[in-house]
Amino acid sequence: MLTICVGAASCLVRPIRRKIKGAPHCFAFHDVVVDFLNGTVIVPFLLLIGATFSKELLEEALKTDKVFFAVGGLIALSFVVREYTNGD
Repeated sequence: MLTICVGAASCLVRPIRRKIKGAPHCFAFHDVVVDFLNGTVIVPFLLLIGATFSKELLEEALKTDKVFFAVGGLIALSFVVREYTNGD
């Protein structure tokens, strides 16, 4: 649930920044989707970092967030593949 909330909250960051800068178009659907996907990987990545310090945190994270770890891994993999295929 926290992963979805962070993803939804991250959708607002770019439009707010654009609004502050005075850009005419604050919302773009493509940007909202990308920002949501970027936001959904924040919680799994933070849990992975925390799991290196705590075995209990790793076990709890694996019990509760298997799907979000998979989503985070898939999104991260897709961004890495995109960098390789669209790189210089």
